[in-house]
Amino acid sequence: MADKKENNPLKFNNIELEDSLNHFHKNTRYIKTPIKVTAWILIILNVIMLLSLLVLTIKWRELRQDSMKPREQTVCVKCSEMGLGVNELPEGISKDKECNSTDCNCCGQTSTILTRMVSEAVQERSTEVRSSLYPLVSEECKTTTEVMPSAQVNGVLMPQTERGHGNVIHWYREEPSILTDLIEYKHGRLSVKKSGFYYIFSQLTFKHSPPSRKKRSQYNTITLHEDLPNHLDHFIYHTSSETGKHEKILEGSKSRCEMPSLNDEITSSLGAVFYLASGDEVFVKASHPGFISPSKERNNFGLYMT
Repeated sequence: MADKKENNPLKFNNIELEDSLNHFHKNTRYIKTPIKVTAWILIILNVIMLLSLLVLTIKWRELRQDSMKPREQTVCVKCSEMGLGVNELPEGISKDKECNSTDCNCCGQTSTILTRMVSEAVQERSTEVRSSLYPLVSEECKTTTEVMPSAQVNGVLMPQTERGHGNVIHWYREEPSILTDLIEYKHGRLSVKKSGFYYIFSQLTFKHSPPSRKKRSQYNTITLHEDLPNHLDHFIYHTSSETGKHEKILEGSKSRCEMPSLNDEITSSLGAVFYLASGDEVFVKASHPGFISPSKERNNFGLYMT
């Protein structure tokens, strides 16, 4: 019986099968390791190739854009035409090193050469003008101390303006207002004492709603919204010293639609040259003085002799 157990072929077959399976698993483990390494190497190589391709594409685009930029041409002219001496070479201009005279050609970009030539032409022209005017200038030059008639009043006096008649604007006479000896201010009017041409100007700044509490109370309900003015008008008038007749010489108009918000402001400016005789007066009027902003900086009236 013992010999049969020892010589049992099934037992030997099982042992051989187990040895074969162990050997197979061992070899398989060794085979999987190099496959993973190879896969990672291929992935890394692909990433490197993609990055290289991206860099090459970007570099190619930069070179292409640079090649498509317009390049300025080089121009050569005589150095004497640009007022350049033998050893005088501004930046961006070059010439032949072997040439030592002003007849040499100076070369540079078109813009640089043209700028230099224009500068030289302007300098020559100004020299010719000064030379032509020189004989007209007296050796005994006298400076004048005569002050030309001028005036400017700043800031609206609202109490006097509202109490006055005809919507004539009254102004502050204190600084920064200016009045010379040949201009007189009275009741909102500027009167000249010397005949001549004067530039007459005025600026008024209007608010969306009346800034004064008294005027604002007249428009404080929705039912009275229709009573609000659609336009705010600005005028300059002239009074002749000979006839005493008033004449409107300048006019401007601003729409309240240009001020959508209650706190908005809008400015009207007038100005032109007129002949005024001695004793003539000019003054400013507004269609709705109650809407004028109480600001000295943005409201003024004046004139000066031209």
